[in-house]
Parts: sequence; structure tokens; C-alpha cells
Amino acid sequence: DADGPLQGGGKVFYTIKTINTDATVFQIDPMSGEITMTKPVRVEDTENGRYDLVIRATDQGKPDPLHGDVKVFIDVGSIRNQKPKFSQPRYDIAIRENAEAESDVIQVKADDPDGKNSDLRYHIHSGSKDNFVINPATGMITVAPDAVLSIEQNGELYEISVQVTDNGEPYQQTSGAQVTITVQDVNNKAPKFLQDSYTEYVLENEEKGHHVLTVTATDPDRNADLEYDIIEPIEARDKSGTKLENIAAYDFKAAFSIDPRNGKISISEKLSYSSAAVIILTLQVKDKNAEENIEDQVATTEATLYIKAFNADNPVFPPPWTPSDPTISVNISENIPPGEALFNLGAKDPLTGEQISNYQKLNTDSPLGDLIQISQYGEVISQQVLDYEQIREISFSVSAIAGSPGQERISEAHITLLLTDVNDNAPVFSQAGYSVELNEDVLPLTPVVTVQATDADTGDKGKISYSLQGEGINEFMIDETSGVIQVKPGSLGRSNLDREWVESYNLRVIARDMPGGGSDQKSSTVIVKVNLLDKNDSPPQFSQSR
Repeated sequence: DADGPLQGGGKVFYTIKTINTDATVFQIDPMSGEITMTKPVRVEDTENGRYDLVIRATDQGKPDPLHGDVKVFIDVGSIRNQKPKFSQPRYDIAIRENAEAESDVIQVKADDPDGKNSDLRYHIHSGSKDNFVINPATGMITVAPDAVLSIEQNGELYEISVQVTDNGEPYQQTSGAQVTITVQDVNNKAPKFLQDSYTEYVLENEEKGHHVLTVTATDPDRNADLEYDIIEPIEARDKSGTKLENIAAYDFKAAFSIDPRNGKISISEKLSYSSAAVIILTLQVKDKNAEENIEDQVATTEATLYIKAFNADNPVFPPPWTPSDPTISVNISENIPPGEALFNLGAKDPLTGEQISNYQKLNTDSPLGDLIQISQYGEVISQQVLDYEQIREISFSVSAIAGSPGQERISEAHITLLLTDVNDNAPVFSQAGYSVELNEDVLPLTPVVTVQATDADTGDKGKISYSLQGEGINEFMIDETSGVIQVKPGSLGRSNLDREWVESYNLRVIARDMPGGGSDQKSSTVIVKVNLLDKNDSPPQFSQSR
């Protein structure tokens, strides 16, 4: 006891408060707390062969002594009622990931010092992830009938807690052991390409060995060794779109090669746009370390390679466009009026230095591409207002044509319009108005109501801050981020609310976007009506003082 000399000096006295038997079997030394038997114990004294005592420790404090209780359990029985004991405290085993369902894994064994081992019963307490079961009579752990031993799904390590229970009297005894099962990876899963298909543009004058494209595949197996290859079918089409049926005139099948180690595709033979404008390769990847389903451990994909005709006299688009990478990305603000130029393609004829005045928009698979028109002088025009909240990007292709009919010089460009958001949406409150009732005697900082507004714009343009204006700004305040309106503390720490002076407030809440401000900032307003409820806080007053 931690109290000082005036409160008993730390002395503690012990008593047996309760016991679960009518027999007087135990006594306790009031000074030392030692429990001794007053007569032999008997199993029959209690229902389960165990004495349950509550021991109380009491100090000598004044005016009322304090006390604390503790439970003491005393088991009754001979040395024959002992816990069973496992032959070892830990078991470790490794199995293959493809172990068959219901196959044996490891057997745990225990001995009962005071009973028959055949009466022992085993069970799994935890850690099996439903992938292992145990025979309750023999202790044999086996793979569950519906086990999923995939390392990718359930991991490689199982820490299983196994318990064994005897048939002892008057109550059963239980012991535990740990079983660690390590699942070893089996190479039985197929690789997969990162993309379903690949597309690349290649100039016909690129040298042999020029790197065109790298394809990549993954395999969940830990010891996977992937090998890439180009297989049949390999198809090609000429510039008119006609499929090439043989390789007598031009061996397009030998035009490209792939590094089997890393998937790098390179030019292996001279390219010819006039002979093969498009070459479609079938690519394969296989796992050389496959152990199961070896024939199925392959994956395929297609690579479509567009061969671009090289002519130094062909029209040239502005950078970053190049003949080998004819792509252009342009950022466009939303809400530009229909018919107004979004930007100019600006291609030039390298022979004359003049701007190209003959463009042709190519067919596109995207319906959004149909929104775009190209003028004679390369102006890119939208037929409707482009709204960032509905459309984020538009892709289309266009060709620039120079030269006289029959002697045209043509270059293509693949354009992507990336719309940028402008602050064209004002915040919108979730309700047209708010109305609440509030006791006049509430404490400061009491929440009154939460207003909420949303903004369809993105980024900072869609962030909202709240403020109060006008009536009630001395009695209420609002969190600028959450929109929570609270009672404002007054100068003396109390609220300024008094229904005898003001019965209700019409709070004007303003929601603004772009918290940093700016010329494009937009706002909305909502009214929050607060009605004060009267409390009996004013004493009666005589009409005359005397």
C-alpha cells in the first residue's frame, strides 16, 4: 500500500472473501498472505474439480479502509491429470506449390503422461488460411481438398498453431505446438505481355540495327526465364492497303528481328515504303524454365509497324514533329467558340519555304475526331464548344500535301488535343437554403449547421472556401474549409446570443472557388436562417421601482 504513516503506514491485511464451496478447506495468513490447507482437498467439493477463491487485501486507512481483490484458482487432482506433451515444440516442412489436394504434409505427435495417446485429439487453432487440415486422431496435416497454394495469392509461409487435447478428468488438458510450412514456387504460370498490341512508325531510310520498339512481358514465377521471338503469321500491306501474298519481290518477313533476351525489335533488312507500307509482326514470349503446362506457358501479341516514306522534299510540320515520330500534342483551353481556330498546323514546303495550303484530314476510329475540321490553310477548328468536364482529349490524323497533281509530296501528322480546364463553373450549394433552430443559451463553438457546395472544375479551380458576410458575423463564424457554422465566442468568453434582443438571423454564406483568388474566381451565395429558441434566463421586473 502506497499510503503514508497517517493512513495505516502501508500495512495490508489479507482475507478470503469468497470460495466456491461450503467446505472450509483453506485459510490465509492475514499478515503474509500465505494460503494453506485446513484439511485435505477433494474433487467432489466443486463442480469442475477446481477451487475458485477471491482474496481481499485491505489497508488501514482512515476514515474508511480501502481494499483490492484478486482471483486465485486451485486445481484439484492427482499427478495423473497432466497436460499432453508434443514430441517437439516446433515443426518445419517445405512443400511444392503444386502439392496435390489431400496429400500428406507432416505429422505432429504428442504423448499423454497420464492417459492413452489414442484418446488425444488434434486440431488447428490458427494460421492455415484454410489450405491445410489435420486428422484429429493421428495428427497428420494434409493439403485441404479445396486448397489454393498459389504463392501470388496466399504467400509462401504458413505459421500454423496446432493444439492437442487429452481426455483427462475432471477436466481436459491442452498443449500447443508451432508448425511452419514453406511453399516452394513451381514454374507453372504463363507469361504475359504488358500491352495487347503495339504500334510504331519507322522511316524507310533508317539504317540496319536501328532500334524500333521494345516489348516487355512479365511472369509471376520467381525463376522465370523469358525468351522473345517473331513467329508466323507475319503480314504486310502496300501503300494502297493491299495485302502482300508472297516475299518474292520483297522479303518483308526478314525486315525486323527481335533480341530474345530483352524484346528489343530492330531493323534487320532495308525497309521500302513502296514495297511494304505496313508490316504486322506476331510476337511470342515463352518461359524457358517452365515445369508444368510447358506448351501453354507462352503468350503472343501483335506489333504494327508503319513504314514512312522518306523524302527530304516532303512537307515539314513544326517541332516536335519529325518524320520518324510524326506526333504532335497541343494544349487547348476549353470553351473556345465553335468556328474559331484552336491552333494552326503550320506545315511548310521545304522546297519553297512557303506555308502548305492543302491539308487533308484522315479517317479516324474515334467519334470525337469528327468534331474537328481542318481549313485549307491548316487551321484546326472545332464544330462545337469543347468542355473539359466532358472531353479531356481528342486525337486525329492529318496529311499536308505539296506539289502539283500527280507529283504530290505528302507528310502525315498524328495530333492529340489536350484540353485544359478554365474556371467556368461557379460553386453550387447542395441546398437552395438552410433553416435551423438553436437554443439561445448554447455554449460558444457549438456547431449550428454545415453548408456544402461543389464545383465541377478541377484542381484549385474546383476548391471551395466559405465565409460569412453581413448579418450575424458577430454571433456566428464559419470554417472556411469544412463549411461548419459555429456559435462565435463573445468578448467575455460567452456567446452574444440573446433572443430578447434578436429572435432570428439570416446568415449570408458565400462559397468561392480558387482560394488563392484571381480574375476568374467565381462565387455563390446561400442564406442560412437561424431561429433562436427562448430559455428562461430573464427575471421578472416590476413596472415601478417603488
